[in-house]
Parts: sequence; C-alpha cells; structure tokens
Amino acid sequence: MTMTGCLNKKSIITMSLFGVLFSATSAWGATECRFGNGYGGTTTLVNGPTSGPARAAPRPSSGGTFLMQFTTDISPGIQIGCSLGNDGTSEWGMTDPSVYAGSLYQDGTFQTNIPGIVYTVNIETVDGIGHVFGTNTTAYKELYVNNVPSNWDGKWVNAKIQLWQTSAYNGNPNKVSVIKPVAGTLGLMGLGDPNDSNNRPWYFKVTEDTFQIPLVLPTCDVVTLADGGNTVELGDYFVSDIQKNQTRDVPFAVQVSNCTSVAKFTTKLSTSKITGGAKKLLANTLASNAAAGAGVKIIDANNQQLIPNDSNSAFVQTDANLPAVRNFDFIARLEADGNAIKSGAFSAVGTFTLTYE
Repeated sequence: MTMTGCLNKKSIITMSLFGVLFSATSAWGATECRFGNGYGGTTTLVNGPTSGPARAAPRPSSGGTFLMQFTTDISPGIQIGCSLGNDGTSEWGMTDPSVYAGSLYQDGTFQTNIPGIVYTVNIETVDGIGHVFGTNTTAYKELYVNNVPSNWDGKWVNAKIQLWQTSAYNGNPNKVSVIKPVAGTLGLMGLGDPNDSNNRPWYFKVTEDTFQIPLVLPTCDVVTLADGGNTVELGDYFVSDIQKNQTRDVPFAVQVSNCTSVAKFTTKLSTSKITGGAKKLLANTLASNAAAGAGVKIIDANNQQLIPNDSNSAFVQTDANLPAVRNFDFIARLEADGNAIKSGAFSAVGTFTLTYE
C-alpha cells in the first residue's frame, strides 16, 4: 500500500509536467504578426542615396546587369508586432501596376526616369528578413514564409533597393544626369493573412526624391585618326586620272577612346570650303601652286556620302556593349568638281564632330 502511494505521487508529477509543455506548445503555434497596429496605412520610401555615381554597363542580351544596391528608410516608420492569433507570420504582397516595369528573374521591377534602368524593392526588417515585391499585380500572394515570430516581433521595417540595367536600355540620348524613380505606388505589403481585419497590408510609395543617383554621362576623351595622325594621304594623280574618274578609294578610320557609357555615336562633317555644286566636295584650300577642278568626297561604312556642313547628314553607329574604344571606317575619294582641271598641290580640310549617347 505504501508503494502504491508513492507511484500515485509520481504519476501526478508526470501529468503536471506534461500539462506545462502542452500549454507552451499551443501558444507558440497560434502566433500571428502584423505591420504596425494591423490596420494598414501608407508609407513612403525616403532618404535614399544622392551620391554614386552609377555607370551604365554593356547591354545584356537577356535578363539584367546589376548596377548597385542600397537601403532606404520609410516614413512613417513601421514596427512589427506579434501576438496570439491564427493569421500566420508569412509576408504577403501585391504589386501596383502603375509604375511596374516588368519581371526580372521572377521579381517585380519598377520604372526609373531612364528606360531600361529599373529597380527591385525588398521590404524587410533591419536584420534583412523579408521579401521583394513580386510580379503579381491583381491579387495578394504569399511571398515569404518565416514561421519564427522572434524574427519579426519588435523589428522595424526598411526597404532594400537593387538597381538593374536591362536589355531595354538604349543609351542616354537626353543626357540625364541622375537616376530617380518614377513617382507612384509600388504596392501593398504586410504580415499575416491580408484579408483579416487586423493584418491589413501597408501601401508603399516612392517619390522622385526617394533616391537620386548621379549617372556618369556618355562621353569619350580622345578623337583621332586610327593611325594616330590627323592627315589622310590621297596620293598623286595625273590630270587624266581625274578626267577619267580613275582615282583610288583611300580608306581611313576615326578612332574614339576613353569612352564611358556610350551606346550611340553620331558623326558629322564640316569644312570651311566646299566645291562641286550639288556634289558638295571638300575643296582645295591652298592658294599657291594649287590644283583645280577636283574635290574630296567622304563615304561612310554604309557607302553613303557624309555631306559637309549638312545637319541632316550623319553616320550613326550603335553599340550595346558600350566599348571604351571604337573605330569608324570611312573612304576618301578625289573626284572632278565640274570645273577646269589644273595640275598642282591639293589639300582639303574636314572636321569630324562626334556626339555621344
């Protein structure tokens, strides 16, 4: 009988311990988390960088090229709270289509003031726990599952932004000096079931001041002939060669170097003296012992004449690889200009002007 009494006491102790463990497990499993007080609101990304600078990269054939990453604050701030409940601790979101730029590696991207440069936004805690806005624009989606309430509870929210350059980038023809977002609503983001009354998501917005990153403008430092000089030797001819149109095509190349972020090169030709009437040839500028009756035609790589002093005549080349050095091939040809041909020395001057985008 005495032994039986001891077993009863042990049984009571065992049951009591079991009850404590069961109670703790039940409370942990019924936790839900929410942004702020759970009733939603509107906040704006602020205090992004105003320094950099960013440099455009060679255009990718597909996908995107990563440019830079930074973190912004939000105003008003959002602190996460967790408590008893059954709406979960997952991060839910829905992207607003107004400034949506499309999908990149299955993440949603947003527009900047430069086509082809976009950004993603990760709504996360200061510890880096969270998820990027997705590609869903018509319904909420469970973006990130994290069932550890301590990863959320009491943490403040910020936004991590990644800047990308996509295959839609075609240079910077307007020479925009800073990259900034197109103002608008990014979407809704929150914790727990977004359809529950006290787990309402927040609207996240951007303004043009959210970030303003200086952009290196397209430029090249040096323009020369590819051989390093500034003279194209046309050679010697007889008067009969000019009369019979038997002159040679003399190839030469204009080289640009130390280029940065240039995707488009436009070359134009100017001169102080033209001959040949409608033929618009570079004229002989010599005054002493000067040849007459001939001028120089410049032909580009597309076999089109580059007409001097004509704003509508240009040789345009694009290169999505943004080369640091680029050669542009031309041909110089001595032709009769319709005047009486006279032997003598010949020297014509042409100025090649390049613009960059």
